[in-house]
Amino acid sequence: MAALVAIDPHDAAIDRLLSYLAPEGEPLPAPGERVQVPLRQRVVRGWVVAHAPAPAGVRLKRIVGVGPAEERCPADALALAQWLAHRYLSPLGAAIDVVAPPPARRGAPRGFGGVVPDARADTSQALGRQQPPLTVWQREALAPIVEAIQRREAQRFLLWGVTASGKTRVYEEAVAACLEAGRSAVLLVPEIALTPHLVASLRRRFGDRVAVLHSQMAAGWRRYHWDRIRSGDARVVVGARSAVLAPVTDVGLFVLDEEHESSYKQDESPRYHAREVAFHRAAEAGAAVVLGSATPSLESMQAALEGKLRLLRLPERIDARPMPSARIVDLREELAATGEVSPISRALREALREVVAAREQAIVFVNRRGFSGALICRACGFSWRCPHCDVGLTYHHGPGRGWLRCHYCGYETEVTGRCPRCGDEEIAAVGFGTQRVQAALAAAFPGVPVLRMDADTTGRRDAHRRILEDFARQSPAILVGTQMVAKGHDFPGVTLAAAVLADVTLQLPDFRAAERTFQHLVQVAGRAGRGQRPGQVIVQTFQPDHPSIQAAVSGEAERFYQRELAFRRRWSYPPFGELVRLVAQDPEEPRARGAAVEMARRLEEAAAGRNGVKVLGPAPAPIARLRDRWRWQVVVRGPSPVPRELVRGLMESDTLTGALRPESLVVDPDPVDVL
Repeated sequence: MAALVAIDPHDAAIDRLLSYLAPEGEPLPAPGERVQVPLRQRVVRGWVVAHAPAPAGVRLKRIVGVGPAEERCPADALALAQWLAHRYLSPLGAAIDVVAPPPARRGAPRGFGGVVPDARADTSQALGRQQPPLTVWQREALAPIVEAIQRREAQRFLLWGVTASGKTRVYEEAVAACLEAGRSAVLLVPEIALTPHLVASLRRRFGDRVAVLHSQMAAGWRRYHWDRIRSGDARVVVGARSAVLAPVTDVGLFVLDEEHESSYKQDESPRYHAREVAFHRAAEAGAAVVLGSATPSLESMQAALEGKLRLLRLPERIDARPMPSARIVDLREELAATGEVSPISRALREALREVVAAREQAIVFVNRRGFSGALICRACGFSWRCPHCDVGLTYHHGPGRGWLRCHYCGYETEVTGRCPRCGDEEIAAVGFGTQRVQAALAAAFPGVPVLRMDADTTGRRDAHRRILEDFARQSPAILVGTQMVAKGHDFPGVTLAAAVLADVTLQLPDFRAAERTFQHLVQVAGRAGRGQRPGQVIVQTFQPDHPSIQAAVSGEAERFYQRELAFRRRWSYPPFGELVRLVAQDPEEPRARGAAVEMARRLEEAAAGRNGVKVLGPAPAPIARLRDRWRWQVVVRGPSPVPRELVRGLMESDTLTGALRPESLVVDPDPVDVL
């Protein structure tokens, strides 16, 4: 007999299982065991997946080492990995890597390198503290969730609640019901920045039964929490996307807050979506899944209309607080009146003056970090581009003349102040980024704290929490940021929310552009007026008549969903069809193009005679070069699950791309973007 071994993706890109004999004089390691095996001229790591008869006539190498027991992948995790690999067309080694135990810690962890305190830090807090009574809407939403948990029924719910309607309270009560039934619960948030607030709330109520899992935790602490979850000592798991894979025992509830967020989709193999993983695990465990959002994804909305999800509504804010008033600022008129486009329109400046005078707070959303989107030479029109990616460089202000940075590969270069093409010194910054808006606000309102929250200011561990705490304790204050400031934050002092340039996402070559614009604006608006004082929203845009912007400002969500679903149905886009995106990438552009042409040819042959299946491409990816690799793509579109099955068949027969190396092919089922 031989062991079938899945190779660790960190050591080698191997998309198939390899056969090895047992170590000399030892039994064959069991499935799940961590092993070291020879591959070509070196030793790599992997996991035993199964045993099988050794192939006849083939001289197999032997396993050279077996890892310690704490590195073994449990049987249920191994089964989950096999499902992930099959569902998302991934190498099995990559799938095992995301479910296997984190590296074992050496001794007890000291200190904390993450964004939340030790799981036992809140045990002195009184459990089951007094809570305000549930609203009628909250009670009606909670009842069927609790019933499903108690009956061990795998039911799926869409909790559609306006911002500040009390969705988090429904989650907490569902967790309480789960614990009373002796079961575990998993709560997911789309950003690591949102975990501290939720963890603090849950620990005040449930004490040290709460554990945290996310990618920014120090390795020792991640293993510590993993062990507590696996043993059943921790019954409530909070985290970002990867927490859906937590080794919970007898899980009764999965919650995905802000379920519409694209960050729930993994961007590396296996390219899983946390929503689908939760559905799969809940079906096996007899657990409830609650998808919560003020702006549900079109996939979830259509599933609710079809009865695949049970729709629960929270249509009012807590204590009947009014929704903020909203208005659109037409930047075309601003340009005509002032001769320039400033990040702070006259209307926004006046509204901020009122906020500052009343010692209140404001949140300003900018969908781009850096100082400006680009630098250009006014004399010859030259613009700086990344030498490694087919994108323009973003200008960041700093000491001296500042620097230019690629937000895809990290390339940086200093600004010289002179055009490299014509030598002219008339260099202009184009567009608005968070850094530029922060500087403009600080100049307009001297003495008022203007904080910034984006990928540049939150790179250090615990930075999210520090920024939010600084903002919470200052009035007046202004918080400027990217999508990070638009999600889930509850600051009663915020009475103004603004979007500086609302139509940036509308320019993306993506069929989800309108949906994302609508979601961003509704979420931004939802940060205002959550306390006792009413809120207002200002949306600055060059496209004031666009349906997604109009719907977000007017609150006509149903009308937006109807229109957008009709568009998707007409063109067979999700949720009315399935996409599989394949990207061939290579340092040499002709090789990438040739591989994509061959992929498209073979896919066309396989799709012949299948109704409704279309092969789109080959074509250069919207970002044609990324990190020095040229990218050509092919998209298969058709009724689910035909595109995925078609691609899987060609992958399993090893006839998809011919000589293209495994690491040079990206296969992305259900892509959330096609850039």
